[in-house]
Amino acid sequence: MQEKKNTDTIMYHTPRVNAMNKGLSTRTKLVQILRYSLETLIVMYLRSIKLTSIEHEALKDGYENGKSPAYRKRCHLVLLKHEGRTSKDIGKIVGLHQISVNNWLNRYEAEGITGLRTKPGRGRKPILDGKKDAQKVKEEVKKERQRLKKAKDAIEKDLGKSFSMMTLKRFLKNVSASGNG
Repeated sequence: MQEKKNTDTIMYHTPRVNAMNKGLSTRTKLVQILRYSLETLIVMYLRSIKLTSIEHEALKDGYENGKSPAYRKRCHLVLLKHEGRTSKDIGKIVGLHQISVNNWLNRYEAEGITGLRTKPGRGRKPILDGKKDAQKVKEEVKKERQRLKKAKDAIEKDLGKSFSMMTLKRFLKNVSASGNG
């Protein structure tokens, strides 16, 4: 008996390709996979970003004068993509993986330059809140100016929060620097 080979059981790595392949010959399936792979490569490597002079200046200003290093890096990667570099090359230059580069480029295209900024709510939340806890901390520190350790213990008891001496010192420095001290 001859064994029949079933060519319809060939499975590929993406749902899009699998849905397209039902009932097609092996040759047609391979052509579609190659076409899909080329589309993906073009998007990842050969895609370019066209910038107006205003956008270019805004990105250049963000790259040179941006507040955070992450924002400057993101502006830089958009400028590099505008120059026609590949995502892989940009990733090596700015220290990101090419997928991260493409994610930031997608976000830039969707939201503009404001999309490159870190959104609020990221990172660790402060233990002592400048608005809520400032008054209580100031009162306790005034009572115990010479013994900050005792003030810290009283603040921890009153607020029900645990924190280090360095956290308290940093908080006091930030409160006094903001003009509230």
